[in-house]
Amino acid sequence: MKAIMIYRSGLPTRPSKELFELEIDSCDLILSQIELKAIGKNKVIQSYRIPLMNIVECGFVSEQEFIEKDKNVIGRGLAGGLLFGPAGMVLGGMSGIGNKKKKTTVGLFVITYLSENSPDELRSFVLETGWNSRDLTNIKFAKEAGKISAAATKSSMVNTYLNHYVATNQDGSITL
Repeated sequence: MKAIMIYRSGLPTRPSKELFELEIDSCDLILSQIELKAIGKNKVIQSYRIPLMNIVECGFVSEQEFIEKDKNVIGRGLAGGLLFGPAGMVLGGMSGIGNKKKKTTVGLFVITYLSENSPDELRSFVLETGWNSRDLTNIKFAKEAGKISAAATKSSMVNTYLNHYVATNQDGSITL
């Protein structure tokens, strides 16, 4: 099972919006930064492996964002001019000054894991799955990866971390 997603955060040296190809094998979640090729196989720039036994949790979540966009002064002026003449052009152009806010929903694949290099530091890797119908494969991959990761036997490092930092109460709730 494979998917291509957009990088959001988690690596100190990577700019956002890079493409990553994800794959799960029997032991690892493999994240490969790629460059898309029109013909042939995508070029792999860098690969990262996260052992399934070191993943504390992963899966699909949604996030709502507010995006500020500039209004289109020229487009609004032309539309106003066509409808109401010269006065409409001026008023339409003036209505295009400033920004408008648009609320969108974004799907994210979040991987929370521990590294052998820093076993007490919880790390996360965040990729954007998308949210519309063309991104259903990515959403399905994220949900399936969560199930596979949860079923994997956890390393002693993860078990120690969970036992030390997460306190489960008698009623099953977790005290943070």
